[in-house]
Amino acid sequence: MREVNLKLQKKMDQLLDDKFIRDFLDGNLKAFFEGAVKIKNIKRIIHKEVRGNYDYTLVIEFYVKILFEAKKTREKSIFCKAHSDEKKNKSTYYMEMLYKNGFDRGLYQVPRPLTYLPDLRAGFYEGVQGHNLLYYLKQRDFDKIENIVKSAAHWISKLHELKFHQFNSLKLNIARIKDNKPPIKQVLSDMKSNYKRLYEEFIPLYQTTIECETAFLKELRRGEKAKIIYADYHPENIIIPSYSRNEIAVIDFTDLALGDPYRDVGTFIEQVEFMSRKYMPADKARQWRKIFLEEYIKISNVKLTSREIQRINLYCLWTSLRNIIYFYYKKDPNHVIPKLIADAKNYLILINERKIK
Repeated sequence: MREVNLKLQKKMDQLLDDKFIRDFLDGNLKAFFEGAVKIKNIKRIIHKEVRGNYDYTLVIEFYVKILFEAKKTREKSIFCKAHSDEKKNKSTYYMEMLYKNGFDRGLYQVPRPLTYLPDLRAGFYEGVQGHNLLYYLKQRDFDKIENIVKSAAHWISKLHELKFHQFNSLKLNIARIKDNKPPIKQVLSDMKSNYKRLYEEFIPLYQTTIECETAFLKELRRGEKAKIIYADYHPENIIIPSYSRNEIAVIDFTDLALGDPYRDVGTFIEQVEFMSRKYMPADKARQWRKIFLEEYIKISNVKLTSREIQRINLYCLWTSLRNIIYFYYKKDPNHVIPKLIADAKNYLILINERKIK
């Protein structure tokens, strides 16, 4: 893994410079917003600034007050997402392709992409004013959550219906568990050195996911075709605009790939239950996964065989393991790792029994 190029980091730092951003937005204002006359002021919020040895990530939101024709003033949100790893910046191109292929209108959308600056590894898009699904889970707004969960099933089904040829120029990779970031070799080495008991429980579960997925992907290549998938579908990336009851917009296409559509199903139902547990009773948290799965099956016109059930459970298991990795590096502040290990073991039983939770 290469260390971050200091010259590139210095270039990316321009995104934090008020004058640079003002000049950039002034120069592109009319291209970004039809009828815009001039910028009145800009407010900056840094959502993420991570300077690691091997990567540099920035997520910045600009609230831009703009004077439009007929002397109307409106505030627009512009997001900037930059990453030193050029591969991760394909997200901007993926968003643009989705926007051009039906996700620019209707109930199931993506934000409007604005531009990409290759020298700064920075993509810009118009922000969606509203709250994500996690916000409503915290609020315990059960009627609202049910509607959003159903809409989330429709959005991902719409993605799975896209055809390969629409994305040929982007050369999408096949999504595989073994290609996880951070690299799994590093994760296992760290666990073995620092938390041996966790390593001993984690390693057989991880090896099982690799074996199962390898077999499932072979089946996918032989018969049923791989789909365009989101690959990390979870409540924080599902935005509900403040101006609409029924629309949703999905953000962050870093992991978009070809793969098993049941990866998206398994990832979402495990994450929505896991994220709900802190805010509501367990039976209520489990309810969202049932609603999502039933809606996805209905809208996608698919029938779940025991094989599909195994695939869903596989990706639920893998999502539990990914959460373990996340909380391991966070030093498990919420003490959830033992529960996640129990979840993963339960999914392994369900895979073997070919049952759905």
